[in-house]
Amino acid sequence: MNLGLQFFGVVLVATALVSSCAQEAAPETYVDVDEQNSDLVDHYSDVDRRALRGVRQADARRALGGNAEMALAIAFAFAEANHVTEARYWFQIASENGSAVAMTHLSVILQESDCRRANYWLERALATGELGGPTENSMKTSLAKYKVACKR
Repeated sequence: MNLGLQFFGVVLVATALVSSCAQEAAPETYVDVDEQNSDLVDHYSDVDRRALRGVRQADARRALGGNAEMALAIAFAFAEANHVTEARYWFQIASENGSAVAMTHLSVILQESDCRRANYWLERALATGELGGPTENSMKTSLAKYKVACKR
């Protein structure tokens, strides 16, 4: 069993609080884009549509409107049904709305595909100070290992 899945099984925390974060001014940047015509597929819209299937509209509105607890509940429902893509979508929504629990789960999901973003979300979860105790200590140890593995 890989480290990410072991960590996913260990991190089950029952409560999540919403916290706010300050917005910083976006830095200026330049991107050189190849301007060839191509038929682009909006993968995010496809994920959006799949993640909304089976979710009561009232619950989706609450979650998308900033209710981290509702987004987290939907994420766990998809995770229990082994729908990782949809679960990831709702963990992302809950994370953006300040749920430290969602941030830890999103980190685990992203660990193998995007280790830098995974480490970012785990650092954010730890910075909230909401997890505490042995769980937080375990995550700090995991983060140190993840950072080393991510540099390879």
